[in-house]
Amino acid sequence: MQHSRIFTLVALLLCPIGSLSADTGNSASSNVTVDTRSCTLTTSTFSHGSITGIETNGKYLLGDTATLTAVPSTGYVFTTWTGAATGTTQPLELIMDTDKTIGATFTQDLADTDGDGLTNFDESVILGTDPNVFDSPLITLAPVAGNASFSLSFLARNASSGMTRKYDVQSSPDLSPDSWIAMPGYSNIAGSGQTVTLTLPVVPAQKFYRLCVRLE
Repeated sequence: MQHSRIFTLVALLLCPIGSLSADTGNSASSNVTVDTRSCTLTTSTFSHGSITGIETNGKYLLGDTATLTAVPSTGYVFTTWTGAATGTTQPLELIMDTDKTIGATFTQDLADTDGDGLTNFDESVILGTDPNVFDSPLITLAPVAGNASFSLSFLARNASSGMTRKYDVQSSPDLSPDSWIAMPGYSNIAGSGQTVTLTLPVVPAQKFYRLCVRLE
């Protein structure tokens, strides 16, 4: 069972105090008051999402508006703004009138867009399948012609950069939680886009099989 975890993004605004001004006279050539105080918008280290729209070098004049967008990583959804703003308005218009901290919360996408019984997070992140397409079963079973056996096959997919998708084939006589055991030679299979096939004998007693997938 997948458990949602909340990740919080934090952006820190540092606003030094200072100004430049000139008095306005009554002559034909008037001086203009210029406020050059600035604010700096920075972001903290975060996972599973980002905040976009920050100006180059994070610099804003005091009173400017920062237009920010919370962008979730694949398999996650934007839940709410935190800190200086609340709610889910996208994009967020944040007036830089004082020092502020802004963050965003991202959670696992637990919707099932294609109605196949798997969450969008499970498909996008764990299994590597398309959450918008109703997929065929992860495991394919087929009889072997002329032999009292059958084949069990599955596609071992690649994972995203820096991760490895691992597969285990397990069997059970009765589906009870503690009865599942690993099939010899078919544990810790690293996915690289290959099709894995097992040939199994037909036996009088019932037997169930399952495919376990994880990221490392």
